[in-house]
Amino acid sequence: MHVPPELLHKILREATVVPEAFDTSFEAVLHEDREAILKAIQTSMFTKTSLSLVSKLFRQLVEEFLYEIVTIRQFIHVPPLSKLLQNHTTYGLGTGKPHGQQCRRLEICLGTGGSDVYEDTAWYEGGHTLWGLIAACPNISILLCRIWAKDRSQLAITHRFVTVPHLTHLSLWKLIASTCGPRLRRIELFGFSIRMDRVEMMLRYCTMLEVCHLVHVLPYWDEEQIYDSEEPASIEIPYFRGPHIVTDNTNGSPSQLFDALARSEFKNAKTNTSWPTYSLEPPYTLPSLHTFHIDEFNPRISQLNMPALRHLGLYEGDLDVGTMAEYILASCSSFPHTLTHLSFGDNAVPSEVILNAFPLITKLCFHYTWEHSALSVVKNPHTSLRVIEYVCHGSSENMAYHIRDLLSVTEFGMPPALREVAVVRWEKGRKDENLPVEKFQILGVALGVKFVKPFGQYLVEGVLRLPDYLYYQ
Repeated sequence: MHVPPELLHKILREATVVPEAFDTSFEAVLHEDREAILKAIQTSMFTKTSLSLVSKLFRQLVEEFLYEIVTIRQFIHVPPLSKLLQNHTTYGLGTGKPHGQQCRRLEICLGTGGSDVYEDTAWYEGGHTLWGLIAACPNISILLCRIWAKDRSQLAITHRFVTVPHLTHLSLWKLIASTCGPRLRRIELFGFSIRMDRVEMMLRYCTMLEVCHLVHVLPYWDEEQIYDSEEPASIEIPYFRGPHIVTDNTNGSPSQLFDALARSEFKNAKTNTSWPTYSLEPPYTLPSLHTFHIDEFNPRISQLNMPALRHLGLYEGDLDVGTMAEYILASCSSFPHTLTHLSFGDNAVPSEVILNAFPLITKLCFHYTWEHSALSVVKNPHTSLRVIEYVCHGSSENMAYHIRDLLSVTEFGMPPALREVAVVRWEKGRKDENLPVEKFQILGVALGVKFVKPFGQYLVEGVLRLPDYLYYQ
């Protein structure tokens, strides 16, 4: 029986599609199981490659699906893959397009193991183009990048949870804006520094964006810096045992990982990439953005208009508690009434400040990387709040004080709609067995401890390295 190629094409599409990999809806992202999605992608790739070997016809039909998801876990594959994605199809149905134009999801996770630690020279040669991958894949709608920096000090070797971001040339942000920016629906960036003014300038072109996670955002202050100025040659990264200096190594010898043509293209990108034409004044509207997390809160977040925002993650960076509280109150008018989920960490800004700033929040997550003083007491009722989670990044944080204070305000009916309180951990914590579960139960509130496997944990030479996206649960 003869099966029309068009029908066979649809059958192969259904047999190899991974819809979860492209689902950027609010509920899908909120409850995402990233590990399960990665396994589904791997299974799909095995199926695609097997089908492509059946016959020439099958190769032609499967061709466009082979490169729709590109996932990179080892740097050794970057140079040949970059070349491959620039090559034109040989078996396709007459399109003649480069392989990279078929890519819709690009995920890069590098530097997570001893065998995958690459020299800094490779980063500074082409990291500002992500080694040619951005230009080769202009049609991506999902860009996920977690680029661990090579350890630069004994401190980072001893304390693997200390993260050292790469210096990043501004041409990367210009390149994203001018190529895939208008088509991006999801972007996550971890491991390379980006200043807040660059965040504004890049996101203003991403009008289809639904999900945005930015880690290692540097502050921008009008009175101290020139807007959209050149990147510094070095930055100082604060550590709990003193500062650390990160320096651009562009003057070193070639890495020998890329040929002369690739290095020439990387060099040209630094001088010839520019921002696309843009005429509108701030605030810049992102009409579809429903999830936005940023680790260095800055009042310039008001430069972004996010009318559909549902989930906001705020992290104070190096700001003290008082300054952070002032900024939150000053900026709360910038956020729409659609906001229902708030993740906050990790300085203990009083709960009252958070709840007064966001009166319509239904779920509130406090993130703790160490133990804080109890600051759960609130003086005014919050009628929308239904769920409170204390997300702990270890086993040492003692949440008993926070739970005790929360119980006192719950007894007075301050959060009348409260129905669930949870201490979220990745491993058993101290004194969790003494939580007042029965007292909360009498008030109609379920109290418990949840153990979750965090997304973004990676083994580096046998040691678990943190943090990545610590706001995920």
